[in-house]
Amino acid sequence: SSCDALSNGLVVRTPRSARVEYSYEAAVGWDATIEGVKDGLQATMAKFVGRDLMNCDVNGRRRRLEGWQIVGVDPFSPPDELSQQHCTYFSGVNEIENTNCYVVYGGMTLFLGYEPDADGPWQTSSDGLGDILEDRTEDALELVAGAMNDDVDPPPFLEGRGKYGIPGLMGVRFIAGLTHGGEEIDGEDIGGTSSDGDGAGVKPKADDGAGVKP
Repeated sequence: SSCDALSNGLVVRTPRSARVEYSYEAAVGWDATIEGVKDGLQATMAKFVGRDLMNCDVNGRRRRLEGWQIVGVDPFSPPDELSQQHCTYFSGVNEIENTNCYVVYGGMTLFLGYEPDADGPWQTSSDGLGDILEDRTEDALELVAGAMNDDVDPPPFLEGRGKYGIPGLMGVRFIAGLTHGGEEIDGEDIGGTSSDGDGAGVKPKADDGAGVKP
């Protein structure tokens, strides 16, 4: 199943897909490299988002739903994934000792499949598919932003935080992202602490937006 594939680091791909891109600050411990951290975080965030959007239960099984559903989440790294911009959130009072901070661009592709109802045939019409993709890509960004910018519970991606924890990642903060339709999700609208600088002005790189693949 698609949930089994997700658990094993595999991706179910379909002709219907859309991608999202986003940017975030990563405070990386001195004993780790940004390359290792960002690669691990990309893969982990795909699993984190996929488990929710694909309706996988705690045992990795897919809950039965009907209609268009996300069946695969594939992480990717845009060109020039490390920005030359300086971190603004992890500075001043928020600076974490013994770390280097980076502004990173990331992304993921969402693959959509159709689950027929028990008595009906497979649906071939793609009417309304664009709206569904827009909703799902917005959901994906809000899941990532909500986890990174929760000012009560530490992000699940930090070192030592369980199955989603990334060794060497000591702090992470979502900056901004773009949905399938080009709507911007601003990290300052999610989480209660604003940046001390102009971090909200750092936008993800999306050369061709978040278009649907043919």
